[in-house]
Amino acid sequence: MNRIGMVSTLRNVFSKKPRRKVGVRRRRQSSADYRIEPLEQRRVLAIDFVSAAVVDGEPFFTVQADQGLIADAGTLSESPQQVTLRFTPGSEIDPSSLGGISIVRSGGRGDGFQADDEGSLPDIPVTPGVLVVDDVPASNQVVIRFQETLPDDSYRFTIKSSVDSLGEIVGLKTTDGQAFRGGGSFSFDVQISLAPQVVAV
Repeated sequence: MNRIGMVSTLRNVFSKKPRRKVGVRRRRQSSADYRIEPLEQRRVLAIDFVSAAVVDGEPFFTVQADQGLIADAGTLSESPQQVTLRFTPGSEIDPSSLGGISIVRSGGRGDGFQADDEGSLPDIPVTPGVLVVDDVPASNQVVIRFQETLPDDSYRFTIKSSVDSLGEIVGLKTTDGQAFRGGGSFSFDVQISLAPQVVAV
């Protein structure tokens, strides 16, 4: 080998150029390779009314999805000492928002409610003796205890909430700030019809 050939060989051996790697070349990842997996949408359901029960816990009224604003709960043959309103399972009622629950009775037995333009006498507000949120784990229930025996008459229970211009909830809500029916209302009527009592023989 002559001198020029040796120089050329040494130049190739000590060259700083990187050797070509044998194997699979890594393909550049394009933006299409980074696929974003969509997250599952989570919607917080607004709290809703489920049922009303008397002291023994047996519901005398259960809401139906196809019922309107006012629903007829039927007739109670005894004057209840207590009524428990049940709301969406898992919800926790805010005790400070119980002003969103109200009860009225018609102006007289057989008279309709003035709110429906059917009553000839003014509706009479019923003030509960106790209106509280039930203890944990039943904090989705509101307990109403009456301070006196309810007479024969028609009664309307109304639950409502609204959202004002500042976004504040007025009326019934949960502890995590969910308005009842998303800022709506619901009412149901019940008739108390007591059995005739023998006063004297």
